[in-house]
Amino acid sequence: MTPVVLDTNIVLDLLLFQNPQVQGLRQALDQQQLRWLATPPMREELVRVLAYPKIAPVLARLGHSAASLLAQWDALVSVVEVAPRCAVRCANATIAGHSATSAAPETVPTASPM
Repeated sequence: MTPVVLDTNIVLDLLLFQNPQVQGLRQALDQQQLRWLATPPMREELVRVLAYPKIAPVLARLGHSAASLLAQWDALVSVVEVAPRCAVRCANATIAGHSATSAAPETVPTASPM
């Protein structure tokens, strides 16, 4: 089984909106070709999103509830622990998405070739 991690927006497309563009993904999950990995904080995020004021009417209109979607999530997901924080961090602000006032390149740790 190939492991996959899904963004919350894809989860909504998959479970709530049943978007045709993700039905291949749903089939692969149902046929156990993919192993959907998620962490407890990812479930907490979905709980938060399902409680948004703009989502509640959509749930009702589509005949769902937050509880029913969370039950689907629970049935499809393999819950894993959050990975430990990586010891190596990017010091290049341009790469990290910040201004170019970061550490000089010589301070960036380099990985040894495998």
